[in-house]
Amino acid sequence: MSICSVQKAISVGVAVENDHYCLAVCEGGSGIRRREFAVDASGQVSLASFVAGFKMPARIAIGASTAAIALAVALSAIPQSEIFLVAPSIASQSVQLARYAERSI
Repeated sequence: MSICSVQKAISVGVAVENDHYCLAVCEGGSGIRRREFAVDASGQVSLASFVAGFKMPARIAIGASTAAIALAVALSAIPQSEIFLVAPSIASQSVQLARYAERSI
């Protein structure tokens, strides 16, 4: 099943800022949640567990960086998730990336 056919999904933006994964989560109309995770294997696992904990499809936009590929691989294990690597010229901060994920098809 494609996320496009699912009504309810969370939109997630992840950027690397100050040696942390900065995460912003938009849940259909509610406020934006922000969290930070270490840029290492443990941080990737914690971030993936946090997003998977919402138990709903996720649209995840990750700011393209050296750490982005490893993070995208770690997040690909989340069921019903779509992952976008986004150029910094399009969106570079976690909230911008979450908004990008919200409107991307």
